[in-house]
Amino acid sequence: MYILAFSDVNVSLRCSPALRLPRIQAYKRGLLSLSRPVSLMYATMLGLAAALLFAASAANGAADLGLAHSGAGGKVMVNVSVVTLVGQAVPFPAVLAVQVCAGLFNRQPAVDGAAYVVLHGQTDWDWLADVREDGWIGSVQNSTVAAFLARCLASPVSAGYIRYNYSSQHLITPQILTAAGALGAVPLEDGSPYIGSAPLVLDAVAVLGSNCSLRDATRYMFERFVNSTTTLAFMDPGYSWANKDPLAPVLAHDPNPMLIDLIVKERFFNMYMVEACIPLTDDYALMEEVATSNPWPRPIAVYGYDNTFPFAGGDVFEAETPCIKAHNMGQVASDGSSNLAFFSIPGAIVEPLPQNPAPALRFNASKTYLALTVGDGDNLSYLQGGRRQWMQQRVEKCGADPAGCFPLLWSISPHLLQRAPGWLLWFYRQANMTGQDWFVLPPSGHLYAYPSEMPPADQAAFARRTEEDARLLSTTASVAWEFALSWENAIDQYFPRYSENGVVQGFFAVNVPFMLPVLPFLDGEFFKVLGNQSNVVLFRPREWRGTDASGAPPFSGQNYLTAVEMAKEVNTYPGGTATQIYVTSDGGANLDTIYSLVALLEEHVELVDDRGLVAMALASHDQA
Repeated sequence: MYILAFSDVNVSLRCSPALRLPRIQAYKRGLLSLSRPVSLMYATMLGLAAALLFAASAANGAADLGLAHSGAGGKVMVNVSVVTLVGQAVPFPAVLAVQVCAGLFNRQPAVDGAAYVVLHGQTDWDWLADVREDGWIGSVQNSTVAAFLARCLASPVSAGYIRYNYSSQHLITPQILTAAGALGAVPLEDGSPYIGSAPLVLDAVAVLGSNCSLRDATRYMFERFVNSTTTLAFMDPGYSWANKDPLAPVLAHDPNPMLIDLIVKERFFNMYMVEACIPLTDDYALMEEVATSNPWPRPIAVYGYDNTFPFAGGDVFEAETPCIKAHNMGQVASDGSSNLAFFSIPGAIVEPLPQNPAPALRFNASKTYLALTVGDGDNLSYLQGGRRQWMQQRVEKCGADPAGCFPLLWSISPHLLQRAPGWLLWFYRQANMTGQDWFVLPPSGHLYAYPSEMPPADQAAFARRTEEDARLLSTTASVAWEFALSWENAIDQYFPRYSENGVVQGFFAVNVPFMLPVLPFLDGEFFKVLGNQSNVVLFRPREWRGTDASGAPPFSGQNYLTAVEMAKEVNTYPGGTATQIYVTSDGGANLDTIYSLVALLEEHVELVDDRGLVAMALASHDQA
């Protein structure tokens, strides 16, 4: 189980003295001190006991966690107002206002409580129940939209309101949210019953008009607010590409509201321009200015999702790195993630989270060593939804058949350390129950990016942050995406950076586009040993996207093999091979797909964790 300790962090208040809230730190006890759980049944019992202990702690003021209800011991448990939007006929302007207010309440939860918005349905309720086990949530009360917005506009967490008109300014909604975060104000339309006595902070109707372009709105926000923002976010205003023209989408629906609360809380510079990454356009010129003239840490973390210029079933600039010639950006895929402003309240995890012990291995030249990785863990939306379900299925399967619980790796975003530490603790608790699951960094480490394309200073910073992420997640491996023609440079310049510290030793390559060959691996090698200390291993790409190739892109049939076909491939690898398979759900793969493969592997194929895979690769290299 996890025992949580709390160190204090200051929370600045607009109208009150500074108050101290807990910062989560996690330490191992019990399961993590075992070389192996005695049995999955025993592990599950311990996990349930841990949950009961957490619940009892919360009910009794969480005395063993150093917490008490406000007024009972000097420290604070955060009270939460829950607003349910899913399944409700709530107009989008009200949805937007609720999400902005959630960001403002969660920016200063000690002023007037925290806010939680149910947008996903049961998934949101499940996560709220899970993080309550971590001991920082006090009372939870439901609120109507009307009551919530009225309280928000009357609260000191809000500086007032922004006048706008959704009908005529729908297109520039993303940019208006930049102002909402920077000014701490709620966008409302004329006649809104929630304005009350709140002051007008910005008249967006007057200053931007009804026909403002995305570029002009971005320029307006950039010139006034960029130095008040913390990083970049991309938000699609509601385009449809049904006409198949990547440069002429049609505004067809409301924006996705999921990330609004975090955009506002953290004061992201939120924007969208259709041709932002298309050279020689006016949008591109402004995008270059935005990305190079700002106070944000480098390389720039771009939240949300960049779906500009969809082509051949993919989004060309989703990784952000190739967007402009500075190559100084990477993505935190998060456009479908809800309540991150709430989940980030406890503060970042600052001590390493221990993982399951690595099994002892001795190299055998007649064996094949294989690591299987559940992919797409860079996407916070996947972690909140689908990957949570996969992990629940995994625990159930291992509980039902402990002997068949094989080693399995999961890619997981390091940004959970800060944005949703409760999610991360939950995933680690599940892995502890099986004793056979480990976490690795997702594409491409700290950000979904192509780090070999970054300038030297940004690349060095990226590597340092990736190493720190690995230290906190207690992993030694990362998935590594690079664009097809940049692998030579990555092998020569980027991956060797990790040799000196030896923190990240294993990289699981994935090519972009995935169906193209990686030229440096055309020699048939399964891995390359890199670095001045020969301690960094780059494993060749092998992506498995599903078992149905009927709808696969051209030249990608090898990525859509059936379980029988994939097993035949693996079973015929030469003795002494150490390699990996990266499994994504893009083509329909799921946890059962992985189980179907494992059941068909021959006895000489041994499944291993990330540390074991690197160790066996180095041992194989030494014997070559």
